[in-house]
Amino acid sequence: MNHLFVSSDGALFDTRRADWSATPLRADYRRTHREINTTIELRATLRAGPCAWPGGYPLYFITDDGEALSFETVRAEYRQCAYSARNEVSDGVAHRSVRHQLWGCRPYLHAFG
Repeated sequence: MNHLFVSSDGALFDTRRADWSATPLRADYRRTHREINTTIELRATLRAGPCAWPGGYPLYFITDDGEALSFETVRAEYRQCAYSARNEVSDGVAHRSVRHQLWGCRPYLHAFG
């Protein structure tokens, strides 16, 4: 996979192609989405990582029913989160909706957006 390149805006490129910088393989490969409505946005946000840039503040997911989920939890329960996002499920038990907002928290302060 040495031929794949992720740009600073989160686009994925295949450098084996002659015009590789003209068109990305995936425009939204690794990027933090503040609001997530699709599984593509969920995966891109997970790839971007659990810290905000700049500042390095930890990020977490807020579900439709108000629950806070860590990146580790969403990764571990990805199938359920993806199912919820695809089917707009928000039952608050088995499939917490991941049609959510992504928040960061500063030390000693409440969540900001």
